[in-house]
Order: sequence, then C-alpha cells, then structure tokens
Amino acid sequence: MQGDSQPLDTTPKDTMWKAIAADYIPSNHPSHVACTKPEGNSPPPAIIAAASSKSRLVSSSIFQLATGHCFNATYSEHFWPSADDHLICPCEQVPRHNPSYSPHRYQHTKEHAIFWCILTEPTHIRLLHGISSLRIALSSMPSAIKLCDFLEESQCSILCPLPVPRPNPP
Repeated sequence: MQGDSQPLDTTPKDTMWKAIAADYIPSNHPSHVACTKPEGNSPPPAIIAAASSKSRLVSSSIFQLATGHCFNATYSEHFWPSADDHLICPCEQVPRHNPSYSPHRYQHTKEHAIFWCILTEPTHIRLLHGISSLRIALSSMPSAIKLCDFLEESQCSILCPLPVPRPNPP
C-alpha cells in the first residue's frame, strides 16, 4: 500500500511541480514571468537572454529588474529610506526648446527609465517598439533579447546608482 507517496512512474521533480501548480496563482509581477516553470531543462526566455548577453552589467540587471532589486527610487524608498539617495531621473536636466517650459521631475523608477524617459527615447522607439512593460519584455525570447540590447545600447540610467547632482557653479 502506497498511501500518500508518489506513484512509482512519477519523478520527485514532477511531483514537486504538480504540487506547485495546484496552488499556483498567476501574477503579473516581472519576477514571476522571468522565473516561469522551465520547459524540460531549458530556463525561461529572460534567463536565456540574460545569460547570452555580452555585457555582465546587462546580464545582472535583467535579474535585478525582474525582482525589483535595482537602482531605482522604489527600491531606495522601500529598503533604504534614510540613505538620502538621489531619486529624481536625470532627464530633469535635459534642456527644453521652450525656455518658459519648466522641467518635469520624474522619480527614477525602472519603468520610467526604460519606457518613458526622454534620455532613452530614440533607443526605446527603435528597439522596444510594442513592448510596454517589463512583464511583456521578460515573457518571450525576442522581447527579452530586445530589452538586453536596449539596456546595453542606451546605457540606461537604471543600470547603476544615480550620481548626486551638483549645483551649477555661480
């Protein structure tokens, strides 16, 4: 009598995934997309794209973006509120054509830096056309490769901590 033990033709790995799938509630969080259940021995698309990137900085950044542990305002405010990190996107310093136009101040979030920042806009338009969220960018191999290429080519500000801005000299 086998009782609660697994059937003889089921591997422990299959049993584990079956138990996880029974309790699984899908999530839109990028880490859930980037770390989906493997197909056979193949990792999820985002992991393959990160591993095949020529840049170690980009490879590590994909994992940081997926988990939310990256150089952005959301992370700093949550985990290091007293660190006095600079949390405003550097796009605030970009001169505008209209002198009466006041600069916009955007928090330096991963979403802003990748999808909306004017500093990376040309590269975003060219490489991330049709990709509007990290969930989409990490869900397929072509999208994840485009995200890696975007990060490397644009040198997106999300790749490293923001420098503390210095006041203009008198």
